[in-house]
Amino acid sequence: RLSRGVPRMRCATATSRTAAMAFQWPWESIGDTKAKREKMKAELLDMVKDLNRGATATSDQKDEIEAAVKALEKLNPTPNPLESPLLSDAWELQYTTADGISGKTRNPLFKPKKIIQTLDIENLRAKNELTSVIGFQEAVSAELTPMNKTTVAVQFKVFTLGGVLKIPAPGFTG
Repeated sequence: RLSRGVPRMRCATATSRTAAMAFQWPWESIGDTKAKREKMKAELLDMVKDLNRGATATSDQKDEIEAAVKALEKLNPTPNPLESPLLSDAWELQYTTADGISGKTRNPLFKPKKIIQTLDIENLRAKNELTSVIGFQEAVSAELTPMNKTTVAVQFKVFTLGGVLKIPAPGFTG
């Protein structure tokens, strides 16, 4: 789970090996892949830790993070993430490219202090819950539509402000 730091490295490292060193037992490559994946996760979380969920990321940093995420996705041991029960949970959001969610375009009093994203893959639902620096709470619920084995379309349904005021989302998608 990437629940801390960011899902989140420039991870291009090159090593030269002799032919003798290149041989690996099958179980060694599994361990190496897992170790590499864990290292890449840690590097990604480190990359985003001071970026205010992406609100202060420069264009170069965004590009670097995007490349790191794509490299990490290639090592995902779950072939069909949308069919995995591992994805359904409450996650603390560490990085997003959405300026409105990260707080980049918000009044300083309403910038997010914490964002929790709850995914319910079985029922194709999601919910973002944000607590601002002054303690104001807001949420948005959404329906998910699978586009392929790894990607969903997001249709926002209801915004909730202060835990009580519910406003239908006017056709916003993500």
